[in-house]
Amino acid sequence: MSRRARRPQQPPPARAPAAPADLVQAVVEAIARGELDSELAVLGAVINQRVRLLATARSMRTLASLRVGDRVRINHSAKPNYLHGRAGTVSGWAGHNVIVQLDQPAGRFVTGELRRPPLVLEPLAPE
Repeated sequence: MSRRARRPQQPPPARAPAAPADLVQAVVEAIARGELDSELAVLGAVINQRVRLLATARSMRTLASLRVGDRVRINHSAKPNYLHGRAGTVSGWAGHNVIVQLDQPAGRFVTGELRRPPLVLEPLAPE
């Protein structure tokens, strides 16, 4: 027997991982073609869990960066809509929410105080 015949078979070299954009495109196309129908529940659960984790991390970073006395603006994701763009000052915390004293009372917030999650606040540059 020759040396070549006795040599164990080597698996083909592994392909380099696809670029993230290529991978995303491949997964999207596979889902659109129905190739992953049996895995959709798992994919959806994993994606939702990851989105929640990223939002929590972003929220914690924002919460850690705010201090009492910081000026903030209510962003477009806040409810009710009439709060959008309102400015105020951080006056404290209530659990994972930030207490903001608005410059001017708005709507049902007659005292001007509201409690909102940190992701609806945008820090303003000091004046």
